[in-house]
Amino acid sequence: MLIGRYGGAADGASRAATEADRGAIRALDAAALGVDRGALLDRLPRFADRIRVLERDGAPFGYAAAWRNGEVTAMGPVIAGDPAAARSLVAGLGADIDGPVRLDLTDDQPELQAWASEQGLVSGMVTSFMVHGGRSLPGERSRVVAPFMQALG
Repeated sequence: MLIGRYGGAADGASRAATEADRGAIRALDAAALGVDRGALLDRLPRFADRIRVLERDGAPFGYAAAWRNGEVTAMGPVIAGDPAAARSLVAGLGADIDGPVRLDLTDDQPELQAWASEQGLVSGMVTSFMVHGGRSLPGERSRVVAPFMQALG
């Protein structure tokens, strides 16, 4: 987990999500996680303070959301096709947040962790993603940059 004041600027690559993006967000999420979380995602606009979408070559390539969790704004979920897309989405979310933010990145993302540190986030407590029985998870997990929240991957 990384926490701190985000000190970076938006790069203009992502944009605020609209109702018209709902289907694309659901499709991106299902491909990344291998399950349909449509009911959860349909409630995301009422839960999240901000939702960003990134398109590449005219097609949805990632989405991210941020929401207040007490004194901290949590960033997640972040679903992105590559590290550059993840950086753009996080930058779009964090650029106008006044106060501390939290971003739960996995240990297998050292490039993103280094970038987030350059933006002002520092390592906080360590958490683990657990899978019962060590089974492989469905979906394209490399696209899952940050979970919705620790209790809900």
